[in-house]
Amino acid sequence: MEKVKKIGLIIIIMLIFISSKVTIAYLMTTSESENEFEVGIVKPKIQETFDKTSKTKKNINIKNDGNVDIYVRAYITYNFENDDNTIIEGIPVLNTDYSISLSSSNWIYNEYDDYYYYKEAIMPNETTEDLIDEIKILYNGNDKYVVVTVLAEAVQKVPNKAINELWDKETQNDTIQIES
Repeated sequence: MEKVKKIGLIIIIMLIFISSKVTIAYLMTTSESENEFEVGIVKPKIQETFDKTSKTKKNINIKNDGNVDIYVRAYITYNFENDDNTIIEGIPVLNTDYSISLSSSNWIYNEYDDYYYYKEAIMPNETTEDLIDEIKILYNGNDKYVVVTVLAEAVQKVPNKAINELWDKETQNDTIQIES
């Protein structure tokens, strides 16, 4: 009988031990939550059509190849280069060395920094209206060539302070404000 009591006592102790482990395991159950963050990509891309025969660039605009809404600005440079593509002395003269036809009213020229600002933010895979309808090279001498280059810069729309910190510009109703 005493042997049965010992076995019974061992069984009861084992049941208490097992049930306490199950209770602890139940109370300690954990779960995981995975948050995926995507890095914002700001990637402006200049698009243009170039006709070598007529020495003309047409329909110059900027596409947002990134994954966030962006504000864009463009800077146009004019210089002479030689056959080695080395910049040489002199500045091309408008309507003598080249002609340019600016396009959209959605582009604003800022005389203080010489940039053209697109008024509105551009969503991913969207394109600005044309900045330039046409640039035509009027002069190409034997020793030098006119080169007109459009450079694009972009800043993400959100947070709104980014445009202020990077370009010292403000927005109002999602439109860039340029001081006159």
